[in-house]
Amino acid sequence: MKIGTKKEQIYKLLLIDERLRDNDNMLLSIIWRKEVDEIEEAKPKSILSNNLGVLDYLAFGELTNPESVRRCRAKLQQENPSLRGEKYNARHKEKEQVKQELINWNNEESEN
Repeated sequence: MKIGTKKEQIYKLLLIDERLRDNDNMLLSIIWRKEVDEIEEAKPKSILSNNLGVLDYLAFGELTNPESVRRCRAKLQQENPSLRGEKYNARHKEKEQVKQELINWNNEESEN
């Protein structure tokens, strides 16, 4: 598939299902299922009798690289904050508290 098409597909999936914003495994399984279906539809019935599974397709390089999906999802979320998941929001709510704790700890260390 074309890169632009994959990015658009991931964007649409993130819009449709908020759970995918925090779960790369779920996102990847949806993408791979669609790709496996497309591969199997394009092959003659005689070849399908080989019973190739998802891992075989992955090994032969016929499925999207999982790291590419993760990076694309992260980039889309960077560009579109509305696509960020709950985990992102929870981490960043704690950011200021952690920064203050580090400042306090550093000040205590320098006093000793």
